[in-house]
Parts: sequence; C-alpha cells; structure tokens
Amino acid sequence: NGMGISEEVKKILPHHNIAMLITNYGAHRQKAFEITLAGQGVFQLGYVQVVKNTAQQEWLGVFQKANLNIVYTNEIEKIMWQKLIVN
Repeated sequence: NGMGISEEVKKILPHHNIAMLITNYGAHRQKAFEITLAGQGVFQLGYVQVVKNTAQQEWLGVFQKANLNIVYTNEIEKIMWQKLIVN
C-alpha cells in the first residue's frame, strides 16, 4: 500500500515532486507460481509531495495510452490509508 515508503523517499528527495500510484486490482495465489486475477480495478495516481508545479495530466496520458484504468487524485494519502485498512 506504500505506507512508510513515501516518508522515506521524502527524506531522501526533499526538493523533488513525489507521486504514488495505488492499485486495487484483486488477485490471489492458487499455488506456487500460479496467480488468478480476481477482478479489474483502477490505478490512482497522486502526489505526496509537491515542490514545483508539473503537468500531472502528462503522467495520466502516458498511463492511459497503455490502456490502464487510471485516475488522478488529490487525496492519495487518504487512499493509501484506506488500502492499509482493507489489506
């Protein structure tokens, strides 16, 4: 879910924008080396640290061209906490 990682990256890169990408695609392991996709989900992209303005729409376009179901959010940290609770 990314919890803890973003805080460490912020310490290492205090003068850079930092974005997180969270997914809620479901999968489960049948046996060793066999995974079953349990359902389609969405990728949520958002910044946890912004030090200069960037074009997040460019990021979004790159992922969407790859046919990923992705949306931009201003609440990525809230979504990370929700995923932590669910997992």
